[in-house]
Amino acid sequence: MRNPFFNLLQKTYYALGGHGLGRVKPLRWLYRLAFKFLRPRQVRVQGHLMRLDEKDTLELGRKSVYEPLETRLLKRELGPGQTFVDIGANIGYYTLIAARRVGPAGRVYAFEPDPDNFELLRINVELNGYTNVVLVNKAVAEKARTTRLYLSESNKGDHRLYDSGDGRRFINVPVVSLDGFFKNLDKKIHFIKMDIQGSEAAALEGMKGLVRKNRGLKLVTEFQPGNLRRFGSDPGKYLRTLKKLGFKLSEISEKEGVLRPANPVELMNRFALTKDEYTNLYCVK
Repeated sequence: MRNPFFNLLQKTYYALGGHGLGRVKPLRWLYRLAFKFLRPRQVRVQGHLMRLDEKDTLELGRKSVYEPLETRLLKRELGPGQTFVDIGANIGYYTLIAARRVGPAGRVYAFEPDPDNFELLRINVELNGYTNVVLVNKAVAEKARTTRLYLSESNKGDHRLYDSGDGRRFINVPVVSLDGFFKNLDKKIHFIKMDIQGSEAAALEGMKGLVRKNRGLKLVTEFQPGNLRRFGSDPGKYLRTLKKLGFKLSEISEKEGVLRPANPVELMNRFALTKDEYTNLYCVK
């Protein structure tokens, strides 16, 4: 049940600049105090009970859907018995939707490296009684190793595998490649969702074998050139690699509510001078 006072609090918060208020200590303190007492402990979203993170990063306390077009796309394309991989599962919004769509005969693999997010992910899966979800408390990149995860204090969905130079504290986390993790899997993988704040090119490098093996694979990936560059990847090369692997690219335009063909040259030109703007791409083999 959503608290009306909580809704008013969040609307005021985002009207005043949202997460940017984190730089103003008095406002940040007041917001956190009010948020602590007014936010709902758990809400029902897309037919699921969900325990929220302390900042309600996805704004699920006041919204009934996150990324409406991508949500509809996932529901449309996933079916009973299929296998879904959620890279950067956060607290489980897409994991839960996928678990319902694929049903008891299907399987969902949810990768989330942050221990706090992962605990909420585990709770949310258990709250809804799903037994078809494999929870993996690891990051995904090009090879298995241990690395640093730099944590965002203001946005629980903005943790990164690189130092962005803004004074973040970090923790050490294990990393896997999908080719390594799924080397003995004898089932087809149908759909991958990947939103990992600039590590997407590295993750793609570590799943090339899986991509080549699974005909008809569908992939949703965030494309944020600024974060890709900060990680050390070339955004243009990332798009070219997707094409070389046989993917047809479409842009998920949440603003317009439509899927439209995506041209790598046009995308690079549009995002050439931006640091933080992004879009999501729907890629089909």
